[in-house]
Amino acid sequence: MKKFIKENYLMLIFIITSLINSCLLRYLTGANGLMIRPLLGDLLIILLICAFSYLFKKKKLYFLLASFLLVAICCLNSMYFNEYHDFVSVYLIETLFQAFKMPSEA
Repeated sequence: MKKFIKENYLMLIFIITSLINSCLLRYLTGANGLMIRPLLGDLLIILLICAFSYLFKKKKLYFLLASFLLVAICCLNSMYFNEYHDFVSVYLIETLFQAFKMPSEA
């Protein structure tokens, strides 16, 4: 166990900080941040992300990019939820890109 922790400390830190991040998002959007079922769902997604880290040689870069991506998603969701009481979805992002493609008739 000590050998695993010593060799994979970066992954363990990523898992812990990502779980804290998801709890904070849940707390900031008005839900109970310490409910078990959502925590297990978040842990499952985080472990799936960690599983892909074994495909890359540069694990530090992979975890750094994954952390930035997850933090960006949480920040967007928190800001959007505070304004519209709904979460950001892939459909909304697609609509945003379509709005930029429309020709202006001014």
